[in-house]
Amino acid sequence: MNTRLLPGTLLLFMLSVCSIQAQVSTYTFQSDNISYTELVSGNQLGDSLSEDEYFTDPSIPMGSSTQSGIGIPIGFNFIYNGFSYDVFGVSVNGWIGLGNGSVNLNSISPYYPLNSSTGSNFIAGFGRNLQGQNGSSLSYATLGSSPNQVLVIQWKDFRKHGNVGDRFNFQIRLYEGLNRVEFHYGQMQCNINASFVTVGMIGNDSSDFNLRGTNNGGWANTISGVSNTATCTLNPSTLPDNGLRFWWIAPPPCTSPPTPGIASSSLPTVCPNNPFIVSLSGNSSGPGQTYQWQSSADSLNWNDITGATTLSYSSTQVSATWFRCSVTCSGQTAYSEPVFVDFSPPTLCYCTTNLGGDCMGYGSIDSVRIVNTTLANLGTGCSNLTSPNYSDYAPGVNTTTTLLLNSTYDLRVTTTFNAIVSVWFDFDRSGTFDPTEWYQVNVSASPNVVSSTLFIVPGTASVGTTKMRIRCRAAGTPNGAIDACTNFFSGETEDYTITLDDGTGIQSYESEASLFLAYPNPATDHISLQPRTALHNAKIEIHDLNGKSEYSITSGNIMQGNSTEIDLTGLSSGIYILTCRSNEGIQHHRIQVIR
Repeated sequence: MNTRLLPGTLLLFMLSVCSIQAQVSTYTFQSDNISYTELVSGNQLGDSLSEDEYFTDPSIPMGSSTQSGIGIPIGFNFIYNGFSYDVFGVSVNGWIGLGNGSVNLNSISPYYPLNSSTGSNFIAGFGRNLQGQNGSSLSYATLGSSPNQVLVIQWKDFRKHGNVGDRFNFQIRLYEGLNRVEFHYGQMQCNINASFVTVGMIGNDSSDFNLRGTNNGGWANTISGVSNTATCTLNPSTLPDNGLRFWWIAPPPCTSPPTPGIASSSLPTVCPNNPFIVSLSGNSSGPGQTYQWQSSADSLNWNDITGATTLSYSSTQVSATWFRCSVTCSGQTAYSEPVFVDFSPPTLCYCTTNLGGDCMGYGSIDSVRIVNTTLANLGTGCSNLTSPNYSDYAPGVNTTTTLLLNSTYDLRVTTTFNAIVSVWFDFDRSGTFDPTEWYQVNVSASPNVVSSTLFIVPGTASVGTTKMRIRCRAAGTPNGAIDACTNFFSGETEDYTITLDDGTGIQSYESEASLFLAYPNPATDHISLQPRTALHNAKIEIHDLNGKSEYSITSGNIMQGNSTEIDLTGLSSGIYILTCRSNEGIQHHRIQVIR
């Protein structure tokens, strides 16, 4: 009984065949030795005068310089790289290309076409600049009967271009049904001029390749090429043996429904912007199977990750995240066991080991102070070390502070020896002290003499808790922008937890401990600052919430009982930060201006 395929059914069948793609890179390779069977009668393509011709049209049997044409019939449909091909073209230079209805042999490199990005679906049995000589022939034939036919393309007695003393005999074979690619090598002879050849295949583009390369084992024990430029050596002592066979075969198609496997991570817990890799194991495979990584904050709601469509996925993250992979074959999808990648806060991610130093024997940081803030750690010495030559001060009355974005501060440090001193602020809260976050405090600090540097908290800094690191070592040795984690042979390292604030977290307050009152609040055209105690060398500033300075005046001494009026008529409606710095301390008020 004859079965008739409806057009829609035929289209679906064709699409399903095309969808079972086995990338050339997934083909398995084997080699062995068999008897070389010469093709004695076939269709002639070239002869002793052949050089650089392309054979892409049966009506031009001796070839031409034309790289494309209707193609030469294979004699059967050959599945390669997941697609069906019915014609082929041949280059004198030891390689062929496949096509469907037509063939294109255009290549950036006509002698080594597998590293080309312009052509595709090329197969090179002995790719290099070849030419004919007396006794040479290039021929092909489709042998056997369906469904077990084989296409044989044979180069007989070719040589390297411009050379004498060479005899190269080899075949490229394509097998019906098995869809296997084979290279057969016959008698080989190479003159003293050493060279190399390309051996292998590429798929739709040059990134999908499967090449062989020679190592110490020569042609008998080739290795898989790690790039599409891999080659095999060619010289009088490094040649294919007579009867050597290379062959490649596509893996079987995927099985539906697929086995999704288990997701795992290279790191169970990561710091901000710390790369890690999630990968899949225990899953099924095969042409036609696709992968899509997904992420979730709660393991319930999942989203596809753009571009994450391979067996592994490299990423960074700024919060704890679940990952899984959806695996699909023939329209059926299964989901892998998920993996949870935890997130470490930046303050737990800094380099704290192998810092070196010699606090007890050489000298140390003795005091750290940020003027007009609560951070004033005096007389630290080597008495509070967290580990050898390193201290990590927990937030305390004198060991932490809050710094405002777009504000300038004065850092003051003393050491017990002649030292070079550096400081880093992790302004982006990435868990690392970057070179752009570094200030040089002093290159040659005298013992017990204050070293000072001004620093600015950028307006782009990330609001929240972060770290400040101070390092000292003997003057005359490196302690620069890249040395936040360098192993030192002298000195000490100290870390402090600080808070960065854009002002939105600062509330207006009028407690008994406050240095001054600010009223009225909200205000319209003016606000009064009344000190609770005398303020010496007072400086009054107003910033908007982006850190832009809107008002600044140095008032000198403001005595208790007196008040200072501040003109607000130039300010638009909104929230501002009023700051007063004095010898008695620094205080911020959040004020509101109403128009």
